[in-house]
Amino acid sequence: MLSDIFPGAIHKDPRELGAASVTLHVYSKNVDALWKKAVEAGAKVNMQLDDMFWGERYGQLTDPFGHAWSLSMRIQMSPKEMERKRQEAMKMFEQRQHPGHDESSRAA
Repeated sequence: MLSDIFPGAIHKDPRELGAASVTLHVYSKNVDALWKKAVEAGAKVNMQLDDMFWGERYGQLTDPFGHAWSLSMRIQMSPKEMERKRQEAMKMFEQRQHPGHDESSRAA
């Protein structure tokens, strides 16, 4: 459950803490439309929405209240494409980078 932060609450505002302690994940039948709606409502992109090597279209956001969200949907991808994306991701991990994260998409 999410609620507004109010005086005397035992829960802290993620913005006050400097980060969220959890990521809420939502599967959608149309992740692109949901993503667009979230960004238009003020969400900051942490990881661009993209087709991932595990067969999902996936991305990460932070809402205006500091809560972390990941959004995804299953996609059809050929085994060849999955393997290509997996190899690209492994090369990035070897360089201590993360697929989908770059300086232009990081939330402040």
